[in-house]
Amino acid sequence: MLTADFAQLSLRANSASGAVISLHNLLGETLMTRSVNLSEGKNLLDIDLQQLPAGNYVVRIATENGGGAALKVVKL
Repeated sequence: MLTADFAQLSLRANSASGAVISLHNLLGETLMTRSVNLSEGKNLLDIDLQQLPAGNYVVRIATENGGGAALKVVKL
């Protein structure tokens, strides 16, 4: 995903649950962690990248029911 200041993730949840969204640099350092509540169906999550320099990042999503995903984000 290419972005400038904000990234918007679209995520489909099979059931309502809590989740943790984390942003990491390519060295594995955690730059941001946020807890969210997902509703069943489609969820849109905004990630603010304004304070970060241009570069490559990884967004990780971990749900409390064991699901998860990772996505590479490139800030221009």
